Amino acid sequence: MMGFGLNLDSIKELDVPAAQTEEEMNLYITVVAASFIVTFLMFFVLEYIVKIYNPSFLKNLSSSNRTLLLTQIQSNIHAIIVCYLSTYVLYQSEELKADYIWGKCQLASVACAVTIGYMAADLLTLIIRWKDVGEWSYVFHHLFSALAFIYIIDWQLYLRSLHSVTK
Repeated sequence: MMGFGLNLDSIKELDVPAAQTEEEMNLYITVVAASFIVTFLMFFVLEYIVKIYNPSFLKNLSSSNRTLLLTQIQSNIHAIIVCYLSTYVLYQSEELKADYIWGKCQLASVACAVTIGYMAADLLTLIIRWKDVGEWSYVFHHLFSALAFIYIIDWQLYLRSLHSVTK
């Protein structure tokens, strides 16, 4: 059978790794769940901490501005964590040093899983506080961003396999 100029029957003969092992998927699901729980609880913990250290600060803000401020703080904390992980992977991963384009690094996929959990928790916060923030653009942003990171984790090895077939 021919498709896109490739003999697809020959793919079976190649030593192409499976998409994701069950162990890897369990790791990613665990990281997504942990990231979701931590991020979701972080919103309420941040609100509590700000109330303790500066009680008048949040009182001076409207409900929507308070929600936006807390989600921005939460977003910055997430960005610091993911930037650290990504920088570490970029400079320390032997798998990526060997091949920056097609190399696979499990820690990079873990960073993507952290982001998926963050996006899901932030989306839930957005839904809970819809009257304060309620914009559809935020919903679409979170959904499409999470889908992009799911695609990265799930299809990373598929793209490597496709690359090896087209050589």
